[in-house]
Amino acid sequence: MTLSPLRIPRPGSGTTLASGAGMTLVLLAAAGAGVIAVSHPEWYRGALAAALAINLIVVGMKWPRAAALATLLLLPFVALIRRLLIADAGFTSNDPLLLVGPVVALFLLYRLYVVEGLRSHDRLFKLVVALFVVTLVQVFNPFATGGLLAAAGGLLFVGVPLLWFFVGRELGDRASVAFLLYAAIVVACLVGIYGLLQTQYGTIFTWDQAWIDVNGYGALHVGDSGTGNEIRPFSTFSSNQEYATYLAMGVTFVVAFALKRRFVVVVALPLLVLALFLAGGRGSLVLSVLAVVVLLALLTRRWPSGLLVVLLGIGVAYAAATTFGPRDLRSHRRSPRGWLRSAR
Repeated sequence: MTLSPLRIPRPGSGTTLASGAGMTLVLLAAAGAGVIAVSHPEWYRGALAAALAINLIVVGMKWPRAAALATLLLLPFVALIRRLLIADAGFTSNDPLLLVGPVVALFLLYRLYVVEGLRSHDRLFKLVVALFVVTLVQVFNPFATGGLLAAAGGLLFVGVPLLWFFVGRELGDRASVAFLLYAAIVVACLVGIYGLLQTQYGTIFTWDQAWIDVNGYGALHVGDSGTGNEIRPFSTFSSNQEYATYLAMGVTFVVAFALKRRFVVVVALPLLVLALFLAGGRGSLVLSVLAVVVLLALLTRRWPSGLLVVLLGIGVAYAAATTFGPRDLRSHRRSPRGWLRSAR
């Protein structure tokens, strides 16, 4: 699929911008913006969000794939950017930086389906559209807790990822997807190093500590009381679970490339596995193991043998967990009532 760049009319030789008066006006506007920025630090978040969104949209006018890739690689660092602004701009849960990704996704969809006039009518497309419609309808659920604003905020977690499905469907090709996977592995290594600094060396930077203090995130503390000195790593993300999930994704990508005999990325595997293990996210660790099992099953290219590989993989993982796992897990294996008690 070939996408033509959006054409922006060039100003003529007699336009105001090209004249000296126009340049003076631009300089005065820039100086005024600088004065406002110095006197109103609470506007930093909005200004940065607008700058990021505008730049990504401008890139998307000519290189939509580049804009999509840049936005997806920016997302793992949005929480870190928000924390860095706490000292100067304070903190707000309704941060405009959270809207950069959705705004770029909406622009790319506008370009693809309105400007370019692309059309998709296959079954998968229709199913995802139906799911997205249900998600939108849920926003107006009168029985939802938290009101309309809280329900609309939930679209950031459910609706926006569905928008990226449509973007990736139209813009994704073999080269861009391969680049995204390689880049995601590099990002996973970077955030893994950041997380290891938090766990192994106890390096909690001032912006991270400010974020913990502002949010009162007791779940980060190791221990039942939530007040221990040890902190679960969260790296550049807003939670330990997001961090562990991204590491699990990186591990899966490395194994996938290794199965295709691209062994260069294997050097990242020890770092990612160590960071994932120390992150303490057992759910993410199990999901990464299951993802690897599914990859092995897909290599068979046959449903019966693939299903057998999945069943064997789940059996081996369960046996290893109950044999070498925590003591309470081993006791659950010996006593079925233990599973019932833990489920309650």
